[in-house]
Amino acid sequence: MPSRFDTFLRHSQAVLFSAAAASLIVSGVIYFAWRRDNRVLRRQAQEAARGARTTADAIVALNRWVYQDGGFAKNHGYYLLRQLGPTPLQILHSGGDCADKSRLLSAMLYQVGIPSSLVMIYPCRDCEPIHTVVEARYDQGRMVVDPVWGIEYPAGNGRYYGLRELAWSALGRSWVSHLKAQSSASAKIAAMPPREATFDYATGLNWDKNRITRVASAILQRMHLEVAFLPRPRILEDPQLALWVSLLALATPLFALGMAVGAWRAARRRSVS
Repeated sequence: MPSRFDTFLRHSQAVLFSAAAASLIVSGVIYFAWRRDNRVLRRQAQEAARGARTTADAIVALNRWVYQDGGFAKNHGYYLLRQLGPTPLQILHSGGDCADKSRLLSAMLYQVGIPSSLVMIYPCRDCEPIHTVVEARYDQGRMVVDPVWGIEYPAGNGRYYGLRELAWSALGRSWVSHLKAQSSASAKIAAMPPREATFDYATGLNWDKNRITRVASAILQRMHLEVAFLPRPRILEDPQLALWVSLLALATPLFALGMAVGAWRAARRRSVS
């Protein structure tokens, strides 16, 4: 007759295998929903960028399309977990604020093969972020685009400024001042605060968020990497992708623990016999 501990091990193994299987099933459901959403985003991105002759032209076209799509109020949608915020497709349908529209723009750029990253603008080193934009890669480097104000930062001769050029310079503010001077008082750009075109403390990640990020920042800086210019991982701006990867990562140790418990049970049975 099996002991109570043997029974506990058997139940534990069953629970671990069941949890691993459930994680895999739910991750599969999320994955197919994510692929379906991406197909919609890809079609819209291809339509918006139709006629673009260069990568930079495609980035500008998509930036202007996202600017005109939906409203500018915070999008309160979410997928399964409210903490992860809205999916790019939810933003496409309902609009959103600067962080939301930047999330959508970056997702659409990805769907047409253009790498990009969200960039958060901080007014000072210890301040909270006040604005979010996108930095995308094109054939001459990187360029910053702002989908909530519908602007880019041209450098002339078909080039655009990226975060590295805009940081610690007046280039962003000067360009916004120029746009305001060329626009009517009722134009949306007329209300853009100059600090939202100030990139001195802009960064893709909040490296001061907690101890882990601070340690990671210190390690990366010891490797002579400029952390302010490192791209923000896509997984942080795609709720479905984040959940899918998290559930897959959870299923692996659950299954491994189940196997370990099974091996322990077998070893106990051999020792008893």
